[in-house]
Parts: sequence; structure tokens; C-alpha cells
Amino acid sequence: MLSIVIENSKEEYFGFQNTGIAGPITNLEAVNNYETEFREFDITTWDGSDIFNWMEVCSTQCTERVIDLLQKERVSNLEIAYL
Repeated sequence: MLSIVIENSKEEYFGFQNTGIAGPITNLEAVNNYETEFREFDITTWDGSDIFNWMEVCSTQCTERVIDLLQKERVSNLEIAYL
């Protein structure tokens, strides 16, 4: 985690860079055509990171382990969509 300094603020902020990767989504056309709500990918392309991106898609994915931790720690300013 990187500490983010904002001048004249007493709040503490942190950021991170996601480098995990998987994918691509193999049923993207069906997802885009609303034929399914589930994304599929070849699990062997996933590097095992708890936070990762699918190739060719601009969204961040995470495992249930991360969701549980974020909820336990009451992390705010974050929306989790279950896909």
C-alpha cells in the first residue's frame, strides 16, 4: 500500500496498484449480448492473485477472501458488484 499525502488534510489515504492478471473472458460476446451474467475464463491463465484484471477488460476482480477482509475492516468508498 502506498501512502497518499494530501496537503492541508488530516485524513489518511492509501492506494495500491493492481498487477494481477487473468483471462481473457472466453464468453464476452454472450455477456455483452445479455445472454448470460456469468463471466468465464481459462483458470490456467490466472496468476492466483487475490486482486486481478481480466485481459482486454477494464475492471478489477477480487476473490471472496478480499471481499471478506474489506467488509471486516469496514473499508469505505468502494462498490463491490457480485458477478
